[in-house]
Amino acid sequence: MKKYGFHFLLNTIEIVVFFFLLTLLFYYDLISEKIFHFLKLIVILITFMFNSFFLGKKLNQNKFVIGLSYGFIYIILFTLASLIFYKFQMKSLFYFFLLILVSILGSLFGFMRKSKE
Repeated sequence: MKKYGFHFLLNTIEIVVFFFLLTLLFYYDLISEKIFHFLKLIVILITFMFNSFFLGKKLNQNKFVIGLSYGFIYIILFTLASLIFYKFQMKSLFYFFLLILVSILGSLFGFMRKSKE
């Protein structure tokens, strides 16, 4: 778990900062609600991709398992937050599957990039 700690912290800080900026843009009516929700999804996917990419590049283990475990740990946190603050919906399962897929792909790309260097 120690090896994931820096990437979890980095991912969380990135998401909070980008969500704050997006919220400011939405609050001052610079972006519409549809664009706001779309950009929230894109921000999470990109931060997951980059952080799992660097995690896969850094570690020397099975990259599929690294991406899967990285995604599952965040999915557990998101599911708990969803159950506490919102009503759980079926579209959340698609969202969670997408996050796991992106984290797996990011770690695999990180491994491929490492092997080329």
